[in-house]
Amino acid sequence: MNYTEEKIGELVEATRLGDPVAFSELLSVYRPLVLSQTERYAALVDRDDLMQDASLALYRAALRYRGDAGTTFGAFARVCISHALISTLRKGSALTEAVSLPEELPFKGEEPVERLIERETVTDLYKLAEECLSDYENAVFLRYIHGYTPRAIAQEVGRSEKSVSNAIARMLKKLRARLI
Repeated sequence: MNYTEEKIGELVEATRLGDPVAFSELLSVYRPLVLSQTERYAALVDRDDLMQDASLALYRAALRYRGDAGTTFGAFARVCISHALISTLRKGSALTEAVSLPEELPFKGEEPVERLIERETVTDLYKLAEECLSDYENAVFLRYIHGYTPRAIAQEVGRSEKSVSNAIARMLKKLRARLI
């Protein structure tokens, strides 16, 4: 379906009034924009998180857009999505610096050989996590293995608890796939 600026304006207004079907249609129309913006940064941050952030940025753009400013909704949305994704990147780079490996890991083996094997196993797991997880997932992983709850991780990294729970599920899936 070909969407005119008038039809886009109607969808934006309906979204502003709380119509979830209108936002779903608006998201469908602007899906190519959302995808192209997220692909620019997909190598740096987890693609799923970027898509979620870009979709939320589109929604916030619909809430804030005023057509009388002389800018089309598409141009306004592009700027809003771009700024949201850049903020996500900035948060991600701060996350990986905030938590690192502990200096001394608690090992249970009594014999020096057992302790050495445990240390190598844990070190290999950390290396695997760095290789296959996004920066955000790695930051969540480090906190998760330190015993943080999803709620505590969410507060620390400035994301929703749902986003953290999704990251935990993704990271466990990725690590299982690599370990099996």
